[in-house]
Amino acid sequence: MKRHYESNLEEATIMEETVEMDEDGSSPIAAGHTEHPNDFMVDSDWTGFMQEREPGDRQRAIGELHQIYRAQSTENGWLYMNKIMKAGLLKGLVSRSIGDTLSLTDVKIALNNFESPASSSKDKMDIESDQTDSSSSKVDTMPDLMMVASNRRPKESLLQSISDVERNKDLAPFLTLVQSSGYGKTKTMLEVAKTRRVVYLLCSNINGGWTPPKVVNDFVTEIKSGKTDTERRGIASQFLQAVVATAQEYNTPEALYRAQFTSGGGFSTFYDNLDKNFRMIKLLRGQTQGVTPANATDREVPSALVVVFDESKILAMEDSQTVKSAYRCLRAELRRESAIGVFLDTFGSTSLFLPEDAPSDRETGIGFFPPPVFEIDTFDEFKDHFLFLGRPLWKMNWQYRHDQDFTELVKFAAHKLCPANIASPKDGYVALFLCRYGLNPSGELAKRLVASHLATLVGVSVDRKQLLTKYKSEPILAEASAYLTTCGSVNLHENVLLEVRSLIGNKVLTSAKGDRGEIAAAAWFGYTLDRLRQKTTSCDKYNAERTSLSREIDVLQFIEALCSSTTIMDDTVRQLLKGWMINVTHFSRLGYSPGRDILPLAWKRRVGLYMPEGEEGVDIVIPACIDQSKEKFATVRVQVKNYKNIIGKTCMYNLFQKLEVRTCAPLSTFEEEPLSIAFLVQVGQGQMAARVGLQDLGKKTRASTPLAQQVQVACSLSDESDRDLCASLRDIAGAGVENTEFVLSSEHFNRGELVVPD
Repeated sequence: MKRHYESNLEEATIMEETVEMDEDGSSPIAAGHTEHPNDFMVDSDWTGFMQEREPGDRQRAIGELHQIYRAQSTENGWLYMNKIMKAGLLKGLVSRSIGDTLSLTDVKIALNNFESPASSSKDKMDIESDQTDSSSSKVDTMPDLMMVASNRRPKESLLQSISDVERNKDLAPFLTLVQSSGYGKTKTMLEVAKTRRVVYLLCSNINGGWTPPKVVNDFVTEIKSGKTDTERRGIASQFLQAVVATAQEYNTPEALYRAQFTSGGGFSTFYDNLDKNFRMIKLLRGQTQGVTPANATDREVPSALVVVFDESKILAMEDSQTVKSAYRCLRAELRRESAIGVFLDTFGSTSLFLPEDAPSDRETGIGFFPPPVFEIDTFDEFKDHFLFLGRPLWKMNWQYRHDQDFTELVKFAAHKLCPANIASPKDGYVALFLCRYGLNPSGELAKRLVASHLATLVGVSVDRKQLLTKYKSEPILAEASAYLTTCGSVNLHENVLLEVRSLIGNKVLTSAKGDRGEIAAAAWFGYTLDRLRQKTTSCDKYNAERTSLSREIDVLQFIEALCSSTTIMDDTVRQLLKGWMINVTHFSRLGYSPGRDILPLAWKRRVGLYMPEGEEGVDIVIPACIDQSKEKFATVRVQVKNYKNIIGKTCMYNLFQKLEVRTCAPLSTFEEEPLSIAFLVQVGQGQMAARVGLQDLGKKTRASTPLAQQVQVACSLSDESDRDLCASLRDIAGAGVENTEFVLSSEHFNRGELVVPD
C-alpha cells in the first residue's frame, strides 16, 4: 500500500491512497494485515478523491461496505470500519470534484440509502470554538456560540458517532472528542444539544470566554480531593445522578437547551437546580460507595442522556499514582445512569483519555473503547476573506472579539501560534516554520503542537501511542508567522531556523529526502517575498489590510531578488513579465496531479503547491496572475535540485524541457497558457550560474510567430546574499546527490557557460 499524506486546497488537507488488491479481489487492510506497522484511524481528509466506477462495481462496493458496517457488534468490527475508511476502499462510491472529501456520515448515508451522497458544497456557518486569548478578560457570556448554524455536517457526524455508541452495547458509553483549538468542538456540541437531550458541563475556563458554573467547579474540586477510588466513584455517582435528575425536569431537547443557556450566551437556571439536587443527594446518601455498573442490557438505549464534559483535561490528569483519575471514575459510572459521556479537549495526547495499554476498562468491564473522534467538518466555512479560510475561529474572533479589525486578528493568530508568555518558546518557533513550509513532527512534539500551537490532528494509531499531525493551509497562520519574523520579536535565524535545523538533526522533524530539498526552496521563496513586502511596510505601522505581508509582489522583483546582481535580463523578458504578480505565502502538498482549474483556488489561498510524489518534471507550482479580475493565470513551474556538483548547459537544457506546459502538471495547451515561467533551483553545493532567458515554444517555421514562450530562470542558493539564510536552508535540504549526467557526460559540459542551445 502506498501512502501520500498530502494537502488539498479547498479542504486544505487530502490524502490519496492506492490499495493493491489481492488476487481474490480482497484488500490486505480489510483482511486484517497491512504493510505498515502502525494502523492509523484517519479523518475524512485522508480518503482521497472518489473516482466514478461502473454501476456494477459501485453497487458491489456499497454492498461490501454495508456488510462491514452491520458487523460493528465487536471492537474489531468498529476498527475494521476505520480501516476501510483509511484504505481508500470507498473509491467509486461517489464522484467528487476538486476539494471534496468523504466523511463517515456520507458513508453511512450511502449505506443506508444506496445512493450517492449530496454534493459537499458548504453553506456559511456561524460557529465558534473554545479558544485562548490572553489579552481578553474572563466574561460570563459567549453570544457567538449561540448563533444558528446552517451547516449541518459537523452536527450530523457527531450525532451519528453518539448513536453508534448508544446502539452498540459492546462499546463503552463514552466518546472522546479531541482536536486543535478553533475547530468548533464546543459549538458543534451545542448544536447537537438542540437535537437530542444534552447536558453541557464546562470543567475549566475558556480563556476570554466562559467560566464554569459554581456547581461544576465544586464537583471538580470535590472529586479530585477524594483519597480513594471508592470515594471518588461515590462522588461521581452522586453527581451523575444529580445531572440525570435535573435533566428529567425537561421533556424535550429544546427545553433542556433553553434551561441551560440564555439567549445572550450565558449559563442559565439549570445549573442552580443542578447545584440543589447535587447537595440534596449528598445530604441523603452521604459519601456512599460507587455502585457496580449494571449489565449492558440494562441500559435504556432510546433515552440515553448525553453528558458533555468540556475542557476535560483537568478530569483526565492523573494527580495520584494510587487513585484513579476523576475521568476514569466518571467513565465507570456512566453506564449505571444510562448516560453517554462526551469528553472534549484540545489536548494532543489522546492516551490521557484512551489508555495506550487497554482497548477497554478490564477492571470495571464497561466495554470496548470507541475510537477517538477528531474529525470536525468545519474547515473553510467562511470564504468572504482570505484570512478567514481555515478553521472558523478566525471569522468568529474578528466579528465578536476584535471589533472587525484584521490587524488585531493577525496578532491574535500570532499569539495562538507562538505564545510569548510560555516558559519554553521553542515549540512556537518550530510552528512558525511548519505552518508555512511543512515537515512531519513526531513523538511528544506532535502532541504539543496540537495542544498549544494550532497543529491539526489527522490520525491516531490503533494502539493510541502515535499521533499524526500537520498544519493545514491557513493563510492567516502564514501572515502571522511572517509578522512575527519580520516585525515581531522572533529572530528568523537565531530562533526559528536554528531550532528547525536542530530538530531535523535529531530526527524529530522528518521528511523524505527529496521533499527536504523542495521545502528548502519553498522557504527561500517565502522569506525572499517577506523581505520584498517588508520594504514597503513600516513595522510600527503594520496594518493587515493596507500593508499586508500577504500582498501581491511583481514577478520581475521576485526574480531579481533571487538572482545575483550580475544576472542579465533583456528587455524582451522584462516586457513579457510586465504586470504579472504572485502572492504566495505558504506551501501545501497535493495528493493528486492537478489541472489548471486549481490555479484560482491556490491564488485565493496565497498557497504554493508541492506536487505529489512521482510527479514527472515539476516539484512546485505557484500561480501567477496579471489582470485585475484575477481570471488570467499563468504558472510558475519549479524544479528543485540538490546536486553536489555542477549543473551545466546540457543538463539545464534537459531540465527546462521537462517544465514545458504540455508535459508537466498542471497540463495546459499553448492557447490556455501562451506564457509560462520555469524555475530551476539548485539548493545543493554544486555550482550553477544564475540565468534568465527566453525559450520559444511550438514554432511552426523559423519565420512564424511562436505559439507560446517560456521565461526560464536558473538560480542557486549560493546567490543568496544572506549567508546565514543560505547555510540554514542547505542544512534543511540535507546532503546533496551526484549529478549523474555531469559525472557520465562531463565532456559535454562547458563549465560556467549556461547558454541554452537554439
